[in-house]
Amino acid sequence: MSGLAESPPKLNLHTYVDRLKLASTDLAKSLPSESNSTLRQILPELFNDYFQAVNNSNIHLSGYAKTDTWLEIYTQNRGDESGAPIMYALGLLFVNLSLPEWNQLKNPIELQALLVGIENDVYSYHKESNGENNLVHFMSTFYDVDKDIAFEKVFQIWEEVMTNFNKIQKPFGHVPSFHETSPNLQKHLQFGLPGWLEGAGFWQSSLSQRYVSEKSQDSNAKAFTIFHPEYIPKDPETLLIELINKDVLDWINKLELTSPEFPQKKFIALRLGQAVINMYTGYMNGKPISNYQTVLTWIGKFLAWIYIVDDIAENNTSYELIKGAVIEFFINQL
Repeated sequence: MSGLAESPPKLNLHTYVDRLKLASTDLAKSLPSESNSTLRQILPELFNDYFQAVNNSNIHLSGYAKTDTWLEIYTQNRGDESGAPIMYALGLLFVNLSLPEWNQLKNPIELQALLVGIENDVYSYHKESNGENNLVHFMSTFYDVDKDIAFEKVFQIWEEVMTNFNKIQKPFGHVPSFHETSPNLQKHLQFGLPGWLEGAGFWQSSLSQRYVSEKSQDSNAKAFTIFHPEYIPKDPETLLIELINKDVLDWINKLELTSPEFPQKKFIALRLGQAVINMYTGYMNGKPISNYQTVLTWIGKFLAWIYIVDDIAENNTSYELIKGAVIEFFINQL
């Protein structure tokens, strides 16, 4: 793995935004998808949903003051806020869909994204949330129970959402015309979405130091086993992981994206090669993962970019600047 340049001295935010805009341009131009593809058409709306969800969360969920409506707003909001629909959409780089086919997935994606958000609240409980907008914290506070009892209540909600997803999935799988007319849609529903959920959960709970701390390592692993008892670990693909990590880190260095706010150790801790392989294996139809190195590397760069933007945008004074200057700059070039 190539080394990372040392983090530069603290930058003026506008200077750093200029660097992120260069990254936005590079990502938009190198996106391995046709100019009129479904993916390019849907990404603007998905990003808009994400930003609206973040804003709603900051207004309605912060501090748990509105306990009578908190859980209802959370379940309406958490899926989009997780960013999972954006990442699901990148599955179109592996198995393409028409726009009408993608629209048929909206309800399953909404449910799966909520599952991702709920799991993330469990895995990030100790390290990242600090009590803000976190379902485990809410359950603990609202019911005045310890973390273990709060997790049991969270898992009950997760099971209810998963049951609803399975109810949607079953009819799709038993309509002959559906399978005959849209095999790619079937692949997304039966393999892509569930595989992404499991892969992302494994990465968040066990691999990425963004979510895993020494204090939470054992409890996260236990929680993942409860959520996904039938999960089978992926082939480690060590060489491919190293190649993806090297390409992403070289790109980061070239664009000088390290900063005091997002130092080099955070990039290493993300373990992007492992992340993209775990998330997207379900879309590969059993083909060798190495066939998809170019796509996986692009997604690795995208993940690095979006995590930088997300970290900076958490600062309220820079939220609108990051949204307008960086995210919309990327969207306008799709």
